[in-house]
Amino acid sequence: MIAGEVGGNAVLAVDETVDDIHIGLMPGAAIARVYGNNRLALPADGRENDTHNYFPEPGGAAVCIITLPPDPKVLPRKPPDMAPLIAEVNAKLPGMLEAMSDDGSFTHRTDTVDVVTILSGRIVLELAAGARKELQPGDVVIQNGTRHRWRNPYDAPCTLHTVSMGVARRS
Repeated sequence: MIAGEVGGNAVLAVDETVDDIHIGLMPGAAIARVYGNNRLALPADGRENDTHNYFPEPGGAAVCIITLPPDPKVLPRKPPDMAPLIAEVNAKLPGMLEAMSDDGSFTHRTDTVDVVTILSGRIVLELAAGARKELQPGDVVIQNGTRHRWRNPYDAPCTLHTVSMGVARRS
């Protein structure tokens, strides 16, 4: 639901269901892109939602509900043709693959400050330098653009609420 102001009156500008995004490279995962805008400003009609990039640009924000399944017990074989899977990610989650490391570790780094709240299940946050933290419902992480990954070594899915704010990275 998005509340806004039209003609000086507060209105419920959007009250609809957001469909989950599913991609072949992340079987069992679901991403609901609730809000995304590359520039934070009050929209004239209460509806403005610019979601063309998965991660917001500096000055923008994105809100997602992400469900991550348990880690597979056996790693799946690499498909013989990755091109369709890569094309699917680029179409459904533009900019996602550019944030991923190319060493196969599934770590990623973005120019965002992320506020991540664990809603259900448990998950492990691993930082590229080796630090790791087990998280459970109610835990909140402020992720400041570090290289990291999420792992779910447990038997149940984990659902996260994320608010990402695009920032300029300091050199």
